Amino acid sequence: MRVEYLVTIEITNSFCKTKKSFLNFIQSDSEINIVGKKINYKSDVFGIEITEENSPSEKNKIFHIKLSNENDEKVNEFTNLLKVLRNLLHMASKNNIQTLWDDIGFNYSLKCYPIIHEIENMMRKLITKFMLTNVGVGWVETAIPEELKKSKELNHR
Repeated sequence: MRVEYLVTIEITNSFCKTKKSFLNFIQSDSEINIVGKKINYKSDVFGIEITEENSPSEKNKIFHIKLSNENDEKVNEFTNLLKVLRNLLHMASKNNIQTLWDDIGFNYSLKCYPIIHEIENMMRKLITKFMLTNVGVGWVETAIPEELKKSKELNHR
């Protein structure tokens, strides 16, 4: 899974003016160490690639950060690294971080959707069965407010 950020840093002095100084800033957290295309966080190793992008302004520096996790069992550890990294990036960029790609959200949606689907079906069954057995066959006509019926009719035209 991969996550990509685009970080814009306003250049007012020498802070994060180069890729090297930007890497040093990220490694200012004692639990982060970057060697080549690997980032070590605590006892885990993930992929990282940082490139400088062209900026239309001399006053800004733009860095494209690509992080990857090949081990699906390390999703929580990868998420923790991302939280720490985003906190650092917010300090450097004054909250100017754009998420370009986020497989973490996709991963969680794959896990959650079957549960949401099951709950939706159970609720439909519960409501329909309750209304039919307690209100009767015409429950739709008696239970739905007139405004809702009218808006439904307008949408079907």
